[in-house]
Amino acid sequence: MGFHVSHESQWATTKCPSGCSCLAAEPKDLCAVENHLDGNGQFITCLHDGSCAYQHPFMKGDLCGCPVRKEIFATYHI
Repeated sequence: MGFHVSHESQWATTKCPSGCSCLAAEPKDLCAVENHLDGNGQFITCLHDGSCAYQHPFMKGDLCGCPVRKEIFATYHI
């Protein structure tokens, strides 16, 4: 499929363990968003099993701080 995000989001995503491979991924291959917090983050089911620098444990889930993943969610609602 392929997703398009701003250059700013791509440049801000400097710690991605997979080199922003989500931009070329199928929607089913993205970390699943469980809940969204108005622009502050999103609770996710992370596929990286703790190896992503943007994954932050919070309560019973994870909070995603990835600029690219946030923009994909905001733009494509995936």
